[in-house]
Amino acid sequence: RPAIKPAVVVSGNEFVDRNEPIRLQCNATGPKIPEDIDWFKDGTKLDTRATKNPNIIITKYMSLEDQVFISDLVIEHTDTDNSGTYICRSSDREIDSIKVTVLV
Repeated sequence: RPAIKPAVVVSGNEFVDRNEPIRLQCNATGPKIPEDIDWFKDGTKLDTRATKNPNIIITKYMSLEDQVFISDLVIEHTDTDNSGTYICRSSDREIDSIKVTVLV
């Protein structure tokens, strides 16, 4: 079986209509499943505490069978200020990004 190199892949819609949710998924793989995944928008780490940003929902789970750590990022009720570059970073320091534009 070939060695699995650490990798992170972000997927989701690059364009969403205003007030529609942004839904992104990050898959982190490697010879050892990463311990965690962090999300950033335009270089700033997203804070999921409800007092900070009640619109952001981040879920995380592992698939031992597929050797992958998965994180879903959902931003409800979007506006143009939600446009930007979203980055997923694994605890292995692997990253991927996607640019999302909210259309008016």
